[in-house]
Amino acid sequence: MIWLLLIFVLALAGVLTGLPVALVLICAGCLVVGLAWLTGQVATTDIYSYAALPDRLWDGVLTNQTLAAIPVFLAMGCVLQQSGLIERALSLLTQRGRALPPAIVGLGGLLGATTGVAGASVTSLGLLTLPQLLKGGMSPSAASGLVAASGTLGQLIPPSVVLLVLADQVSQHYSAAQYK
Repeated sequence: MIWLLLIFVLALAGVLTGLPVALVLICAGCLVVGLAWLTGQVATTDIYSYAALPDRLWDGVLTNQTLAAIPVFLAMGCVLQQSGLIERALSLLTQRGRALPPAIVGLGGLLGATTGVAGASVTSLGLLTLPQLLKGGMSPSAASGLVAASGTLGQLIPPSVVLLVLADQVSQHYSAAQYK
């Protein structure tokens, strides 16, 4: 229990210093395992099982064809955000006399499916569209609900990162069940 508390404190301290979360989690885990091994809480035979981690990472994650698509989706989301394509599409849809809420729902689905992270989609849509919705006379609660629902809509559209991970896990368990 003390090791779990220690890893939590180390991770929290590392995140609060502004370091990248992935680096903090890796370092906190390695530090806690190292400290547990030095104090004798982990048997020496258990520490050698960590030598198999690179092989498991290579065989389980890096050679998986389904999970290889995740960086492509994230890169596509970054390209959409950096190129300003979402802003141009939103201005094009609103200039042609179309209503703003349906345009936000459509762009939310597109942005959510390409980025794969609902928080990033909601934040991007909120920064882009919330001021326009409030200027148009929509109530703040309805505008916030529209942006939140549109940003999370992308998780349900088939080429999303969440569905890719879910498909990979289901296929692994299905094949394992067929061999039993």
